[in-house]
Amino acid sequence: MSTKQKDRVFFEVLAKLNRYIEANIKTEGFLPSESKMCELFEVSRVTYRSAVAAFRTNGFIVSYPKKGHYVLPRQYWAKKVGVVLGHGKESPFIQLGEILGSLINNLECDGINVQIIQSSLPENLRWRAMAHGVRALAWVYPSDEVRSVIQQASGPLPYSELLIDTQYLSSAIGIEQPTPVIAIDGDDYNSRKIHFIHARGHRKVAFISSTQAESQRLSRIIGKLALEFEGMHIFLQQSDSLLEIIKLAQRQAVTAIVATGNLHEQEQLIRSLNALDVAGSLEVFLPNEHILKYFQQQYPSLGISGYSFIDWKQFGETAAEALSANILSGKPIQSRLVRSYHDCILD
Repeated sequence: MSTKQKDRVFFEVLAKLNRYIEANIKTEGFLPSESKMCELFEVSRVTYRSAVAAFRTNGFIVSYPKKGHYVLPRQYWAKKVGVVLGHGKESPFIQLGEILGSLINNLECDGINVQIIQSSLPENLRWRAMAHGVRALAWVYPSDEVRSVIQQASGPLPYSELLIDTQYLSSAIGIEQPTPVIAIDGDDYNSRKIHFIHARGHRKVAFISSTQAESQRLSRIIGKLALEFEGMHIFLQQSDSLLEIIKLAQRQAVTAIVATGNLHEQEQLIRSLNALDVAGSLEVFLPNEHILKYFQQQYPSLGISGYSFIDWKQFGETAAEALSANILSGKPIQSRLVRSYHDCILD
């Protein structure tokens, strides 16, 4: 049997043992004999003992020589939240550490520990969480590969799940997620961004969006707001869009460009604008990123500013509240969109 097959058998026995305890040992008590459990689960003694050892390590079971394995009362079971970061593999690059720090700190204040869950195979992440005996599993800003795993859940899990996402979602999308999600309220975020640009005195603005959905949301919100603009342009982050934006800047048809996209895309835009004679007539806004100061130093003639509307610590606290309520009182985790908290200009 391959290592992968052995792992899967082990994980399946963990799930069976968990279901057996939930169905047959309501408060506390001894498990049936090892021979009976091996026969029931159709596994070898070695595999069964490995599963029992995992439960013992996680503080669910104590073993007594010649007596057997005793399931502890539920109130003494370790309270633990599993956290999958990004792609769920080794040595994760922690982005937006304020979210993770706030999440861990607030959970610990409620007496709940955190276990980082990792696997070289994303499809095994849920099994790994089960092996660690978590009460809930939080997927924190997952990669696209892990997102596909989240959507492929099959069968009941012995723990609750929560997706902690930094994407901007509308109210309808947030509610419809198959896995409960804590995400940013995209309507509120974009409304604040538009008001912010208007308050800075800009009436001719070009917005750059990463997705078609974001572009449509911007158009819809601009239509709802009673703000006067002389010219409003919304572009998708594409190469042909960059040419159109440069033409607008050359003609001074815009006084502000609100950018998004990855670092390479931002640098392309800034380098192109810097080649134009637009100093003093154009302000470029970038998301709050670590590279902002570098751009400001490299292109001092451009008016480059950063903006941030999210209190990331509060974002982590909101997620911790949902997880704690689920673990401590059995309250189902529900999707929630976090509204922006403050306006911040980074000159």
